[in-house]
Amino acid sequence: MRARNIKVIISLGLVIGAIVLLLVTTTTQTGYTTHYYHTPSEFLETAQDYVGRDVRVNGKVLPGSIRREEVSATNHLPRLDFILADSANAQLPVRYVGTTIPDAFKAEADVVVEGPYNSDGVLEAKQLLVKCPSKYETTPTEDGHPEELSGI
Repeated sequence: MRARNIKVIISLGLVIGAIVLLLVTTTTQTGYTTHYYHTPSEFLETAQDYVGRDVRVNGKVLPGSIRREEVSATNHLPRLDFILADSANAQLPVRYVGTTIPDAFKAEADVVVEGPYNSDGVLEAKQLLVKCPSKYETTPTEDGHPEELSGI
């Protein structure tokens, strides 16, 4: 009976130790595990720490900053240069070269970009995600509840 209790205690100790180790490693690592994305102002505060590393940044496309090339000279794919900004007026230059540019991409669109940050201060986006515009959100009625959707 005593040997069985010792085995149970050791097993519980190992399980609890593994859980603690998992929690510590996921909460102390920088990057994807602690933040889904940074805003431009958050990112630019420590940008030099991320040179050459993949990052994920969310902001709005600055009006008047979009420059498109239908075919890039280096790899024959569409190229898109723009500036990502936030409410703190921080501005991050972004370059995206990819097969497709999302239809919803436009000035003031809410965008998440992911890719390596270069030493020249440009984020080379490998992935460009445009968030759904607010026109798809439900509007509350006079009683404060969302509108009923008919026909669904």
